[in-house]
Amino acid sequence: MRTVSRITVAMSVIVMSLTSVGHTCAETNNLIRSMLSPLLVCTRLQGDRIVSRPHAVALQSDFFAGDDQWTEAEKRGAFDWYLWHLTATAMPVRDGIMQSGNGRNPIAVAAFKQCAAMSYTNALPAVEAYAVGDDMPARKESMELVFMWHGLDEWLVSFANGVITNSAKYSDSERNLAGRRFCDRLKLSFQEGMTNSPAWSGGVQAMYENRTSIACAVAIDSMLVDCIPEYGTSTNRLACANAIVANTNAWENCRAYFENVTNTINELVAYPEANLPD
Repeated sequence: MRTVSRITVAMSVIVMSLTSVGHTCAETNNLIRSMLSPLLVCTRLQGDRIVSRPHAVALQSDFFAGDDQWTEAEKRGAFDWYLWHLTATAMPVRDGIMQSGNGRNPIAVAAFKQCAAMSYTNALPAVEAYAVGDDMPARKESMELVFMWHGLDEWLVSFANGVITNSAKYSDSERNLAGRRFCDRLKLSFQEGMTNSPAWSGGVQAMYENRTSIACAVAIDSMLVDCIPEYGTSTNRLACANAIVANTNAWENCRAYFENVTNTINELVAYPEANLPD
């Protein structure tokens, strides 16, 4: 788990590095917009042919390549600084550049997509800080990176559980994303035989306790069926399915999924209760 002191030190180092090279925040903002410009262009057609569309730079060496105004180290430092200051960075709108809408911040979204494209795992502390924060314009993109890069440990279990259970802070789509990505991680660990850690057991238990959450019930059910051998035909699963089918707020596709579950289990003459990992 990353401590507050570690994050504070990281931010201080980044800010000091920018100050030392004499670049202002405005200059840094302009640089970041320029670096991310390939991801900010609008898709444009010329007849049936695409002449421009958003794309990410694949290599860190290309993305951070120095020029006559910024060295490679300065560009890297500026990008790191930007990732820590997404909520306070200016975002002017220009012709030919995607504009924000529905609370989105296209530059922040582009920054996270660029991190993913070039596997910039150095950004993980800043990405995690954004994902657990209150700013929403690019939170889903930051969450994708958290589940992609952060190993299965107690912090990730706490983060996933915190998103799924906090409907006041996180949207249904964010909670759905967290449930799907975290359950994928648990299933992968199961397939790789990595089920002896407290994080895996704790993660499965946390998801089991949230198995009736309509935002991610399908993903959780799929994980439990794959990872707990007797769960698929258990009384536990039947009770969960019945509860969701009876929930008038359940999404249509979610209710349909669990109606099929109830029909399948009820066809059996007898079914046991599943045992979860200790």
